[in-house]
Amino acid sequence: AAVVAVAHFSRFSDLLLRSWCYLSADGKVLLKPEIFGEAVKRRRAKMRLRDLRANARISSIFAWSLLLRNC
Repeated sequence: AAVVAVAHFSRFSDLLLRSWCYLSADGKVLLKPEIFGEAVKRRRAKMRLRDLRANARISSIFAWSLLLRNC
């Protein structure tokens, strides 16, 4: 029974380790938060760019509406 418990524990700890650590292509061990952190940074950059474009469209519409109103 003790051997089975050790086998289950080692399998569980191996899965736990794999769930938190990844080996990158250059052999460097990366933690899961580091991997997700990069994805979040890229997504935030895309969202900022989207917001900048939306603000530029809104400001150009506002400028045109002022020009047309003054005519």
